[in-house]
Amino acid sequence: MEEAKIIYLMNLPLTDAGNANRLHSLLGDDWKFVPQLGRWLHWNGQRWQEETNGSIRVAAMEAFRDLAADIRSLPSCHDMKEMQHRQKVADALGRAPDDARFILVHNNFRYIH
Repeated sequence: MEEAKIIYLMNLPLTDAGNANRLHSLLGDDWKFVPQLGRWLHWNGQRWQEETNGSIRVAAMEAFRDLAADIRSLPSCHDMKEMQHRQKVADALGRAPDDARFILVHNNFRYIH
């Protein structure tokens, strides 16, 4: 991922809305919530496929963990506050969200579409 995008995503708030925006940026092209169906669809490379097995949760957790790794791989800087901020965000994203928190982010993500 490009450094500018990593920094943009890193600087979004560590809130449910901020995490929903991160998910939209990271997964938005491949995942769509269809309100009429009350379901998520995933692009499998050929067609939109209904999500039935919780794979959006797995995709979100993997996206957050990958972003955390990207943040940790940013070039070092001499600003201690910046380095602490990077560490805080990477740590927060690297942890798997508990179910209640994921549901909040999940619901916010669906309304961004």
